[in-house]
Amino acid sequence: MTIESLVMTEAKSKEKTILVVDDDDAIREALTDVLSLEGYSVVTAANGEEGIRRMKETHPDLILLDVRMPVMDGWEFKKEMDADAEFAATPVLVFCAFSGPPPGLNVQGIIPKPISIKIILDSIRHHIKDRP
Repeated sequence: MTIESLVMTEAKSKEKTILVVDDDDAIREALTDVLSLEGYSVVTAANGEEGIRRMKETHPDLILLDVRMPVMDGWEFKKEMDADAEFAATPVLVFCAFSGPPPGLNVQGIIPKPISIKIILDSIRHHIKDRP
């Protein structure tokens, strides 16, 4: 292994992973582009059920979660996530057009729609800066 490949491997291993769970293809693609340019590794899912599988495969540092999706909505995703001790502490930022989660579900932030890239990036930086 060369020094260059060792440095690249080390940089990749420190890269934070963000899971984007949203049924809108355009939003997933735009967020993937923006977050990748910011140096994050991005994994996507088109609904909550797929999101649970991706979460278990990749152990993301933060999850961006839409509320209204087919198959499994964002609140059902969050309930299932919270029931798994391995993932319950993972920060979740929710996209929604209303004020907040149902009683008993805690999220680290609400990102209002229409989505602002500046708000998303500021929120991500705030919530994953101290995670190992």
